[in-house]
Amino acid sequence: MERKLAAIVFTDIAGFTKLSSEDERLAFSLIEKQREVLKPIVEEFNGEWLKEIGDGLLLTFPTVSGAVECSIKIQQEVNLIPELNLRIGIHEGEITVKGNDVFGDDVNIASRIEPFAAEGGIAISGKVQQNLLSLPEFETKFIGRPALKGVKQKVEVYCITSHSLPESDIKKVNAKLEAPKSSKTKKVILSITGMFFTLIGIFVWFIYPFITLSTAQDKFYDKKIAVLYFENRGNSEEVYYTDGLSEELMNRLTKIENLSVAPSFEVKRYKNMEIDLKQIYEDLSSDFVLYGNAVKAKNKIRISVELIDLNIMEKVWGNSYQKNNSQIFDIQDDIVENLISELGIEIDDKDHLQAISNPTDNLTAYDELLKQKNNFYLVVKDYEALTNFIKINDAIIKKDPEYADALVFQAGTLCGYYFYYSEKHSREEWLEILNRAVSLTEKAVGIDAENQLGLSLRPMILMMLNFVTPSTSKMMLNSRKALLALNQLSKKYPDNYLTKYALGNYYNIKSMAPIIADESDGENALNYLTEACQIMKKKIDVESNDFSLKPFYEAAMRNLTGKLTNSYMYSTVKPYILDEIEFYKKENNYSKLIQSLIDIGEIELWLGNYDNSIDYYLSAQQYANMHSLYDIDLSSNINIAHNFVMKDKIDLGIEILDETYNIIQENYKDSLLSKHDYYRLHYEYNLISGFANYYYKDFDSSIENFIKSIESINTWIDFKYPLNENKGANKYHSRKKILNNIMIANCYGLNGKKKNAKLYIDIAIKLIEENGISNSDKLKVNYYLSNVYKILKDNENYKSNIEAAITLYNLILNALTESKDINSFKNNVQLNKLIISEINKNNS
Repeated sequence: MERKLAAIVFTDIAGFTKLSSEDERLAFSLIEKQREVLKPIVEEFNGEWLKEIGDGLLLTFPTVSGAVECSIKIQQEVNLIPELNLRIGIHEGEITVKGNDVFGDDVNIASRIEPFAAEGGIAISGKVQQNLLSLPEFETKFIGRPALKGVKQKVEVYCITSHSLPESDIKKVNAKLEAPKSSKTKKVILSITGMFFTLIGIFVWFIYPFITLSTAQDKFYDKKIAVLYFENRGNSEEVYYTDGLSEELMNRLTKIENLSVAPSFEVKRYKNMEIDLKQIYEDLSSDFVLYGNAVKAKNKIRISVELIDLNIMEKVWGNSYQKNNSQIFDIQDDIVENLISELGIEIDDKDHLQAISNPTDNLTAYDELLKQKNNFYLVVKDYEALTNFIKINDAIIKKDPEYADALVFQAGTLCGYYFYYSEKHSREEWLEILNRAVSLTEKAVGIDAENQLGLSLRPMILMMLNFVTPSTSKMMLNSRKALLALNQLSKKYPDNYLTKYALGNYYNIKSMAPIIADESDGENALNYLTEACQIMKKKIDVESNDFSLKPFYEAAMRNLTGKLTNSYMYSTVKPYILDEIEFYKKENNYSKLIQSLIDIGEIELWLGNYDNSIDYYLSAQQYANMHSLYDIDLSSNINIAHNFVMKDKIDLGIEILDETYNIIQENYKDSLLSKHDYYRLHYEYNLISGFANYYYKDFDSSIENFIKSIESINTWIDFKYPLNENKGANKYHSRKKILNNIMIANCYGLNGKKKNAKLYIDIAIKLIEENGISNSDKLKVNYYLSNVYKILKDNENYKSNIEAAITLYNLILNALTESKDINSFKNNVQLNKLIISEINKNNS
């Protein structure tokens, strides 16, 4: 007996029984005509003509898409043949072949759903429908859930309505659908309160899944194997090929449910080293280790492999292969088959089939994809190179549109494109690009249901879509789809770093959307992102070949440091930013390095560690000068001045600000600054000058600075984003005006001009209501609002804002873990000293 996974097609000639009773000769000639017309079409789509059952046919195909496309062509071909009116049913499942006979539950399902097809039409099961979801050329319609005789599975039936196929009319189908489980009373209630239940249904449909995410559980395996990187004994330029061979074997073995495969970063440390079996056994706790060497030269490849049982320290299998390059997949198949035999594990037919399935039949596409993976991180930092890289990936996909790894790789590349160059395209363009990335992952997983990167990327991209999706309902739908994809991923690969990152990314983005957020989302995001970053850092330390590792490490670290910063966990976040700095230095990624230096400089400024902050800004300035980044050089200078102002060295701070202003004017005149950067720097200069004059009690100058700062924001946003083009950017810039307006109100209030103070405080409140407050500004906003309300003798608003400021101050203070940070935060920051004074007043 042979058991295999297949797309199963069952056909039947409509009205054949009546025809044979009226004209037996015509009926038999019709069967001959069917055989004559259909066999070449089935062969064209690599189908197998398994069995003729009277007027019906039982066919199988290696892929669902092949079965569907073949069935459509059949209906188109027989459309003009009189009396040859076919109904076709398609299902995906396992069949058992014994001699010339086939049987199994899934065969029965294909035959049972065929009657639900219209004459000339095609009915499909829910499993087939899932495979077609990522293929936009196919349209389907849900028919119902039939009660299929002799079938244990619950089956949903659809019909294909695209390609000019007729839609099924359930009134003309003899087979029965399951009766709805509702009474007359329920129908009456629903008709009376339809809108109410519709709203409740929407709530449950969207919200309920968000509280039922499966927790990733530790899996238990029968055996564990370590596949070491094969030694390349050929040309050094071919190392990508031998590395790719090793990783392909790891990938194939990973698809076996009860076999644990040591990840690539764990075995990378042994690459190009003399093999010490005892050390490997102690380090990895593996039962087996596979290692070997390979030589690729012209059209030939020579591979030698050995499998060692580490429990007895004996070789249990080995082989040497010398074949044409075109036979590389045959070699991989043979190695995997022998490993399955020697490892002594139970394996079901599905896993077996997955493990020996070739990634592609196109060797050129295979070789080119290996090269692309090897070069990915080298080009990702160059916009033009990455754009061309995407075109090469498309050419590879064109060579084999069913190459799942190529589809997923392109989806991952598009994610990197968005992560590094989000400012290069409009929201509409990104929506199109990311939707394409989702489609690529869906198609890939439809071809290879075990594809780890595809399963991981899909929920990530769906959540990324929420940043560019204008519709709230679509955002909720994306999030729900992401949740379902995460459940699938967590069940299959619970311990992988991509799973940890996908979960962290999901909870992080979900926590930002109040309509679906839960109290535990922030904590879950931090836990999963921390775990993902720790695993990835270990992988990076041993220089793993995993092409996706470094970009995902960057993304995970940015998410983690952003989440920790927004949660006011300043002591906790600093070590992670320092890890980022070391990583970017090693990778010569200076733009990201500068940003990380600025980030930690800003955190040290908030904490009152002014000398540390100045040092970090000076380092950022140094790298900016090396790469002619004049805007960052000048922005760092403004922040250095800010530190001196906060250190109570206001004269020195103002001197640096004035010098910087003159340089800004000169650089703009010499075309070294764009208009966008010019007005952004004006905003920063005037904002810090406004605070410097405020501390000097020169309130008129301070008002002038803060007003100019607002004007610079308006001009800055006009140059960067035309009106309404980017709502997120407009919100970001509007938030920046809040503190300016509050400080203008403070200055007018202190000058005794309460009417003006009230005017600007109303503007600030309106901006807060429309845009919210950025976390980094909340402490200042709450305190200085309370100050204005105190001047205006508005006791109620004064109390609510000072209480909010005190609460937030205590929250930040309690989250600090370093004694130096605690002391400087309490004793060095002028704002905090004012808040402590208010606390003491309240206590007394």
